Amino acid sequence: MHLPTNIYAVAHLSHFHIYLMNKVSAYFSESYKELVEKVTWPTWTQLQQSTLIVLVATLIITLVVGVMDFASSSVLKLVYSLFK
Repeated sequence: MHLPTNIYAVAHLSHFHIYLMNKVSAYFSESYKELVEKVTWPTWTQLQQSTLIVLVATLIITLVVGVMDFASSSVLKLVYSLFK
């Protein structure tokens, strides 16, 4: 029977694999525990209020950017028309 010459490397790799899997398992276990026990989730009302604030802010920013785009486009058209 022929054993690999590097049997210690194979055994070390196997131990490393087990160590790594234990670390990954512990990470997911701790993450789940934190999500369930430590995170304070918003109530339904708080979630709705936050969503409404984000939507209104998005609309306002969209309008401001649209006005700025229209104004800069108009100014550039005026400037270009002077050099025709």
